[in-house]
Amino acid sequence: MMIKKMFALSLTLVTLLYIALATPVSTYAASSTATSDVAKAEAFIDQAIKLAGENKLDQAKSSYQKFNDRWYKIEDGVRESSSEAYADIEEKMGQVSFSFMQNKAGSAVNALKSLKAANEKFIDGRYASGNNIKKNVSLTDFIALLTNTKSLIESNNVQEASEKMAEVKSTWLSVEGNVVSKSKSVYDSTERDMVTVSALLKANQPNTDKALKLTNQMINDLKPLAAQKGYSIWDAALIPIREGLEALLVVGALLSFSKKSNRPKARKWIIGGVSTAILASIILALIVTFVFSSISFGDNNFLIVGWTGVIAAAMLLYVSYWLHRQSHISNWTQYIRDKSEAALGTGKMFSFALLAFLAVFREGTETVLFLIGLVQHMTPLNLLLGIGLGLGTLAVIALIYIKIGVRIPMKPFFVLSSLIVFYLCVKFTGSGIHGLQLAGIIPSKVDMSLPSISLLSFYPSWYSAVPQLLLVAGALALIIYTFIKNIKNKAAEQREEIAN
Repeated sequence: MMIKKMFALSLTLVTLLYIALATPVSTYAASSTATSDVAKAEAFIDQAIKLAGENKLDQAKSSYQKFNDRWYKIEDGVRESSSEAYADIEEKMGQVSFSFMQNKAGSAVNALKSLKAANEKFIDGRYASGNNIKKNVSLTDFIALLTNTKSLIESNNVQEASEKMAEVKSTWLSVEGNVVSKSKSVYDSTERDMVTVSALLKANQPNTDKALKLTNQMINDLKPLAAQKGYSIWDAALIPIREGLEALLVVGALLSFSKKSNRPKARKWIIGGVSTAILASIILALIVTFVFSSISFGDNNFLIVGWTGVIAAAMLLYVSYWLHRQSHISNWTQYIRDKSEAALGTGKMFSFALLAFLAVFREGTETVLFLIGLVQHMTPLNLLLGIGLGLGTLAVIALIYIKIGVRIPMKPFFVLSSLIVFYLCVKFTGSGIHGLQLAGIIPSKVDMSLPSISLLSFYPSWYSAVPQLLLVAGALALIIYTFIKNIKNKAAEQREEIAN
């Protein structure tokens, strides 16, 4: 009954979300301020063309650098006015940087003239207008950003490439829904490699060869996805299934435990946490869509995923340890009867509700944002059918999970639940720290000697690897300690029986 209510609530809220998103929003013309800014900055391009034509490449490069510095201050306005213009100008800027690296006056003049032509095309309003100043960039635009970053790396402009990579990371939120709906493996590798490339470029001795290789790999992985035009019902269904499974494992373990202990009040707390998380996820997604642009919200989304992941991991560690302890209680039924308030008091139930909220909110926010990315690419019926199929599949999995959990004897149930929760603890730790690295809160230093394991959210960075390894080492130490303690206790009991 609880699962059915959760499914109905989720589907109702998502339907309302779709109606809100599908409602046309008023559009805006290209910003006159952006046009004026580009026109003023173009004076530096004219000067650079003149100097390059006179074979004064050092002076020409200095003049172009002034345009480049101005561009970082005005690019947001250009992007809001026309994502097409923004991508084209970015690409032409990459060509200019590459031409200066070649140190050939003729190539520099041609590249600068090409950039000037793109600027004038924007000034004249000949690019397609973004219409909505909050419009998200497309996957093609994102690939153009990566291509520009690649050009900067090739020209050995490490500082500019690093700054451009920061923009790539903040823009990721606009396209990740399109990517994850088509290829989860490409989504995982791209999100991992963005951190790696950023770290390689920021290192004291930048590894441009490796950074270039990874950037090129991201471009090659994403291009086939950009060429795919259609989305099926299954594409929409896979998003809530993929993102919801981990949260389901957490919530399912908590619900199974509350049912085995016959505490319906605990189930209400857990369901309350889940429902609140679903509602909060949708509200946040609506705020991002209508109040912020997803680009400006990019780092904040990484912060949300990062901090909720780290906090949830800490709580999962506690729950895993608690479940592990319960598995060694010889008569658990008698224990829960005698100490029910201690085992599941209000504080414990609130903790379960908070953990359920964090697990669902962490995945729910990204799920809703992913689905927002499909609103303009699918018919309303197909999208809602896909979402319903995904949520329905999750509901069926949840029912099976809980029924199986209830039928498992107490000791194996606690052992299995402890292992599942601990696995999620390790994974949430890695993905949470990775999110904070994407947000720039934790340094993005990497060690390419470390492996990358998506199943465990294990990334080639000691910042995330060390906490995960410590968790595993601590768990093994606890298992060994418990094993030795049990042997000693059994030996003591045997000696006592012999003595009697």
